[in-house]
Amino acid sequence: MKVDVIYSSDPKGNLYQISTYLRCAEEFDKNGIKMAFFCERIPEKTDANLTVLQVRDLKSGMLALNHIQTPVIIEERNDSAMIQFPELARIEKVVRINKVAVVRRDWINEPYLKAYSKVSEESPDFPSRLQLTTAERDKIRCGFHFGMFDYLQQFIQISFPVFPNWNYRPIDVVFIGSRGNEGQSKRRHRDVFFEAVKRLHGLNIVVSDHKLGFIEDYIRMLWFSKIVLSPWGNGELCYRDFEAWLAGCILIKPQTQFISTTGNMLNLGGNYHACDADYWDLDLCIHSALKNNTLFENRERNRLTVLDWWQPEKLVAWWMSEHMRYAN
Repeated sequence: MKVDVIYSSDPKGNLYQISTYLRCAEEFDKNGIKMAFFCERIPEKTDANLTVLQVRDLKSGMLALNHIQTPVIIEERNDSAMIQFPELARIEKVVRINKVAVVRRDWINEPYLKAYSKVSEESPDFPSRLQLTTAERDKIRCGFHFGMFDYLQQFIQISFPVFPNWNYRPIDVVFIGSRGNEGQSKRRHRDVFFEAVKRLHGLNIVVSDHKLGFIEDYIRMLWFSKIVLSPWGNGELCYRDFEAWLAGCILIKPQTQFISTTGNMLNLGGNYHACDADYWDLDLCIHSALKNNTLFENRERNRLTVLDWWQPEKLVAWWMSEHMRYAN
């Protein structure tokens, strides 16, 4: 079987997910799947059975689809679980749209999902999603998550073989991240978060709206921290969540069980402590999390769950089970 992978060179594109295909190419080959990679171009002649197409905007995506003859899997690089290009789901040759996360149908009317809609500037009724037919909605699924491979490799390389003893983690709470651009809903959400952080008391806290100069310093700081705060950002799930799990920290973020991801990292139970989306209860959540034995005991499980998906063999086996039926 042969698969064409067409991706974008744009730094804002899906480089992390495409790099996962590259990193797994040898394992794909062992399983009889030959991958051919094309940057910013569609091959004039191909004997591929399937095409993986990265889409960064609707116009270029539609143009590319006009020239592709095989069934197509769309890789939509958008951090949010909300579908960015619903029009593509209506095209027959598009057999699947992979996203980093998708909305769970049983949570479509939940208040926490509506709370996120205000942050993401999405309609609380998600008309673009609801107007799709059942068959079209079924095309929208979880794909490789941006937390895999290249980005997290540095965390795994630098990380200690065992967690530092809990009592030797002097930082109680840490958050390093941006506020977002002025006027954006993300900025307003983060401003509320920072105001809540100012009200915290009796804790050793490290908070900055600027990234540290060296990633090694940031990683080591996490390893000596107890709790990582992770407000919503460009999407519901964040790189910071994976960083916290790998570093053996307790993760606190707004209730986010309305989404599903590959591996269901936010639906395992005991892998994060939920606070309210406006952070009125942040101080209470932090103090209760520090006394929560389940969160403490699940830290190693969370780390191993992330590392388990780090294996090319598992990712390729998952990809084949999810996608082989679409090939000609």
